[in-house]
Amino acid sequence: MGNFYSNITLQGPAQPDILAFLRAEVITAFVTPTNAGGSTVIYEQDSDEQDLDTLDSVAAHLSSHFDCPALAALVHDDDVLLLRLHQSGDLFFAYDSQDFSHPGVRHLCRAFQTPSAVFGVWLSLHRPHLTFIFEHLRHGSVLRHLRLPEWAVASGYGYIHRGEAPPGLELEDLRHSRRE
Repeated sequence: MGNFYSNITLQGPAQPDILAFLRAEVITAFVTPTNAGGSTVIYEQDSDEQDLDTLDSVAAHLSSHFDCPALAALVHDDDVLLLRLHQSGDLFFAYDSQDFSHPGVRHLCRAFQTPSAVFGVWLSLHRPHLTFIFEHLRHGSVLRHLRLPEWAVASGYGYIHRGEAPPGLELEDLRHSRRE
């Protein structure tokens, strides 16, 4: 069985501000520290059940509130990778690894201030499944090109809840916003 996970990477707001917002909105999630590049990963509980509508809704809400880019990722059984870029609440980029027509790579790179990464991101998104046997590997490649933390790769709420820390982090590094 392959990976099943979802998460959202925000660029800009810091972990304490994100936690305060999630708690105020009664959204249950684990939140990573904010890295030196200003990125924070959110692992939201309901979207981790492979619920793309919830993932989109939470990502749009976060990006609108913080006026920042939010990259939502969902991997289904390591066979499908969905990426959705929300900026200031609007959907600007949608990727499905089962469909190779993906406009907007330049916008994705601009959102994360990596305009020189366009070719690398484009190549990662368009390589055939034989190159990336597992879609979490494609996800990792895209994140590396965008200079985003690999904490998002192969990690979601369910994994963390079961005691599996994201790559490069310890469970103690994460904070939890609980539903009251």
